[in-house]
Amino acid sequence: MENLNYLAIIEGKVEKLCSYAFNNLNKLESLVSFSARIEHIESNAFVGLDNLKKLILIESELTDLPQDVFKSLENLTVLNLHDSIASKFDAECLNVLTNLEFLSLYNFDKDEKILNLNKLNLSKLKYLAINSKKVPNFELNLEFLIINGLEEFNDEMFKNLQDLKGLIFETNGKFLCEIKREIFKYLNNLEHLVICFDKLNKQGIDFININLDYFGKFIDKENIYLKFDDSESYRITISCHHDKLSFFKNFIKVGKIAESAIYDYHDAYLGH
Repeated sequence: MENLNYLAIIEGKVEKLCSYAFNNLNKLESLVSFSARIEHIESNAFVGLDNLKKLILIESELTDLPQDVFKSLENLTVLNLHDSIASKFDAECLNVLTNLEFLSLYNFDKDEKILNLNKLNLSKLKYLAINSKKVPNFELNLEFLIINGLEEFNDEMFKNLQDLKGLIFETNGKFLCEIKREIFKYLNNLEHLVICFDKLNKQGIDFININLDYFGKFIDKENIYLKFDDSESYRITISCHHDKLSFFKNFIKVGKIAESAIYDYHDAYLGH
């Protein structure tokens, strides 16, 4: 066991990760949990995992997540808490993860459980997935951003994110008329944009179909791939890339571990 470098906990119910839960596993590089319904993680649960590069806790029920729980994971490059946060958590506590390149705090329920997103200070972070009603006023060198539950739109909203190459946001159909070309004026590096609506009436669907070429101008590039899926997802895709894998591999500048995490994440949970 002491030479183990990958550990997965699949389904079931793990009520608590106690202090030093992974003692003597100091060679562990990947710790993965899917649907294990973890509720409580003690502050020192990850102490000793000095070589951990990837921590994935998907579909847990984290009702008690100590603010200092990640303090010993300075070598972590991937943190995926997709649909796992069930209580308020201060994003500023993640700033101890100085090597982080991939971070998902995405929740399906659209509630904003993560506080102080604007205080994220992670210089190596390139890929971020969050829930937020507005674009946080953070200064990060992000290359890919996903926002679930976006409700506030203005011409300056992406001013601090001019390195973005990929952007996905999910919103309600009632905000359709607020999504204009001027919103993206600072994003000269943007090559992949997906806009998803959780609700869209027939009038909205017809409006998009009639004006689809206008949405294509949101990316100021040639040879744009443009598609509107009006079945169940109500998704507008504007992209320079037909091949998702090629885009992540060649245009999002992260290490191999984060690159693999990004592709797997889109393939399993996002589909776009």
